[in-house]
Amino acid sequence: LGITGDYQYKALHNGFFLQSNWHNNKLISLRPLIKRGADVLDLGTGSGNLELIYGGKVKSIVGVDYNPEALGFLKSELEAREIKNVRLVKADLRTLRFSDLGNKKFDLIIAVDVIEHLKLSYASRLVGLMKKLLRPNGKVCIVTPNYKSPWVIIEKIFGKFGLVPHLDGEQHLAKYDSVSLPLLFAVHGFKCISIRSFNFVSWLFPTRSMSEALAKIELRSKINFGNLLWGVFSIN
Repeated sequence: LGITGDYQYKALHNGFFLQSNWHNNKLISLRPLIKRGADVLDLGTGSGNLELIYGGKVKSIVGVDYNPEALGFLKSELEAREIKNVRLVKADLRTLRFSDLGNKKFDLIIAVDVIEHLKLSYASRLVGLMKKLLRPNGKVCIVTPNYKSPWVIIEKIFGKFGLVPHLDGEQHLAKYDSVSLPLLFAVHGFKCISIRSFNFVSWLFPTRSMSEALAKIELRSKINFGNLLWGVFSIN
């Protein structure tokens, strides 16, 4: 995708407050799903913001990414922080197999900013694999841009001025909304537990605590016009 290995890490910690809030609120949205005894699979790990924040709060995390630079950056950060319950796997999500993960099953599968980068046929294949990878009573959480929201305009503006790597038509190969995302999972027998959205206005506030608080309100309010979709699915 032409993104540096430490891109997400720097966006969260060193970015302008709009960028930092955008990424931080995604992590906040995952917090209710993080359980102490859970085995977690993170698809599309990137530079590992999830692993670095939640690694010590779950039983284990397996992070999968195709980018060796990102995995190398994350490996160094994990070692520096002595986080030992994270295993990293280099693999392309378009061709990922059950055996690539040691035939292990998971309580929670997370894919943040991933599914929109896959053509629909590959996304459908990945959802089918998630069904095999999920334990009974397990959950899948997807965070992806909402294409029935102001994101459509934001994406064009950011791309035009080079504020983010070019997205529309180059990196974002599929577009989802609160109807199409559940349908993708329903085809494979998943039940939609919750479909919500956030980062409507919450990311615009310069104070991190205010941004987080508003993101939580957006998620609880069940608005469908936030810039990011948050979908949770199960197979029971």
